Amino acid sequence: MILNNQVLGGIQTTENFQKKIDDYETGRNNDQVEMISLKLKIQEFNTSGQLNGIELEEDDYDANLTKRSTKVDKIIELQVSEEVEAELNNSVVIIEEQNDQSSEIKPKDQVNYLHLLMSPRGFFACLDILLCCQMYNFCDTSLPYYLDKEFGYSPSMISLVFVAQNIAFVITCFIAPKLTKKFNLILCIVLAQVIQGIAAQLIGPNETLHLPKYVWITILGLLINGGATSMTIIPPYKQLELALFEYKGKNFDKEAVKDTVSGAFNALYDLGSTTGPIFGYYVTAATNFQLTSNLQGYMLFLTALLQLLFFYIPEKLMERKRRDAQVNKENQGIDSEQKQ
Repeated sequence: MILNNQVLGGIQTTENFQKKIDDYETGRNNDQVEMISLKLKIQEFNTSGQLNGIELEEDDYDANLTKRSTKVDKIIELQVSEEVEAELNNSVVIIEEQNDQSSEIKPKDQVNYLHLLMSPRGFFACLDILLCCQMYNFCDTSLPYYLDKEFGYSPSMISLVFVAQNIAFVITCFIAPKLTKKFNLILCIVLAQVIQGIAAQLIGPNETLHLPKYVWITILGLLINGGATSMTIIPPYKQLELALFEYKGKNFDKEAVKDTVSGAFNALYDLGSTTGPIFGYYVTAATNFQLTSNLQGYMLFLTALLQLLFFYIPEKLMERKRRDAQVNKENQGIDSEQKQ
């Protein structure tokens, strides 16, 4: 862009010189008109004895015209050559500066999925997505047997019970993006995981808490879990991007980061949807449905606690230190002004 502006400036300068040349040419043409009028005078006064004086006058005009044209040409040539040389020199300097700047631009580093796992923020974001999908799907292979055994529900009734979780998830999907913009991402994830952990204690009524085996308690747990799922599946996506952008010593391309995060998110979503039913079936087969649901909730409680201790609290302490430093700096500036 800088080079184009310089070239445009050179073009405008050349146009100005062209206007000057046109003005000199106009003056030259006027002199030629005067010379033609003199020749007409020569013809008119050829018989009146004034021929010699007019011929001398014509010679003087020719000589002046030649000198003037030569002078004009030299002046124009010198000015044009000086200006063009200056513009060319400036253009060469600008090109060299641009080449130096382009040589100083750091090349982009290659990003891969290991960078996500090697980053603490990225690792926990991956774990959040995995546990969220596992929590959502763990009862697919175990809840039907529990409802059939405890309440004698038919498949049609069991399908209606599952609908509760899906309806709650669809409704809160429209609210979750607005909440994540207003509040801290880590705080949203931690609170949502705590809520999901509580829901897990209701889905398989926790015997330690002496919760009765009522179907409405299980349905309430499914509703709560579905509503909190949107808050544990949307914020981790942004956390994955932040993990790569904050990676120390790396300069990743933005488009490559988005592609990598999208691929990792889809892979983790599918992985959680796979481990959920497997976990639900085999743990239920080894123990019972209630304990399986409770264990799933305990894993969510533990993950939420770790993120609270290692991410949310340190970030808040750092923000407070920065705020205090800013206030102290402003106070020092006010004191120095008062002293002056």
